[in-house]
Amino acid sequence: MTGDQKKTGEVVVVGVSPTSGSRAALEWGADEARQRSAELFAVSAWRVPRPPMAAGTRPPLITAVPDADFTAAEEKLREHVRAVLGDEASITCRLIHGTALNVLLSVSKQATLLVLDAPQRTDFSQSPLLAHRLVYQAQCPVVIMPPDVADQADTPLVRGSKRFGMNVAKSAATAGRPGLHLPPGSGAEPI
Repeated sequence: MTGDQKKTGEVVVVGVSPTSGSRAALEWGADEARQRSAELFAVSAWRVPRPPMAAGTRPPLITAVPDADFTAAEEKLREHVRAVLGDEASITCRLIHGTALNVLLSVSKQATLLVLDAPQRTDFSQSPLLAHRLVYQAQCPVVIMPPDVADQADTPLVRGSKRFGMNVAKSAATAGRPGLHLPPGSGAEPI
């Protein structure tokens, strides 16, 4: 923001994914903050990494937050923001300890608007309904960038699943029907 703009007391918070960097959400959130003359915050959730353990054993207790891991994650958040908005962007970056859902629900209490990138399904340890739950539980309006706007390519798992599904449909449609062919452009690949 330029120095002559007055801040309105509004706060736009962008949830930044540590895996994707949330490019579309950062761009959209920065533009919205500029239009509203609002403060812009980039927030990412962080949890203490657990040391490796043998299968079937109890997880080790962690008594202290490893400062080096926290600092590295905080720097990664700043790098994501710099890559999208540049060095001169007027934005505050915060890495907050907790799960993504708890962190975003907490910051939604002070935010005017919460902006998230399209949900990805690369981390199967988290609930697939993070964005859905935020829409219903957040204390402020939530904007979720659609995958087409976020320009997210399908993951290899999604691409493989789509290909497999189309081939199963083709097999079922042509089973026992020699000479029956699906129309061109139906998406099914030859088996």
